[in-house]
Amino acid sequence: MPARFMGHFEHAVDGKGRVIVPSKLREEIRPLEDGEGFVATIAPEGCLCLYTPREWERISSEMERLPRGSAELRRFQRTWYSGAERIPLDAQGRILLPERLRNKSGIVKDLILAGCYDRIEVWSRESWDSQAEQGEASYEEQFERFFGGNAAQAAPGEPKER
Repeated sequence: MPARFMGHFEHAVDGKGRVIVPSKLREEIRPLEDGEGFVATIAPEGCLCLYTPREWERISSEMERLPRGSAELRRFQRTWYSGAERIPLDAQGRILLPERLRNKSGIVKDLILAGCYDRIEVWSRESWDSQAEQGEASYEEQFERFFGGNAAQAAPGEPKER
């Protein structure tokens, strides 16, 4: 099973551009299966996305199935892949966030690391606060759409009524 991330962690970038990846997030990674370190790229929302090498390869494999003649796909791939960097995890559990990616995501000092299923999102504190307000406003509607009307009432392992 690939790494699955969850949780919300407040941290700060040090003077060298490093940040500690919380142990609760690191514990989800199995280096032999998921690979070492991360691949980071900028998301459309302006945060950084950290993927395990295994997840990055899965995403890349999915892109191989998309129509190559599409100018829109080429533009997307140009931004997605040219903005990506491999980022090792040091012995202290830190990663160095490249200055170029910090600048694009607005990360200066205080940041949030958020476990988001198949990735870790890294947000500037200000951007996180703004998007969190927007997300909370539509959470109930999203829950309903993604899990169906009775998902909250179904016991674990029980099928949802539809």
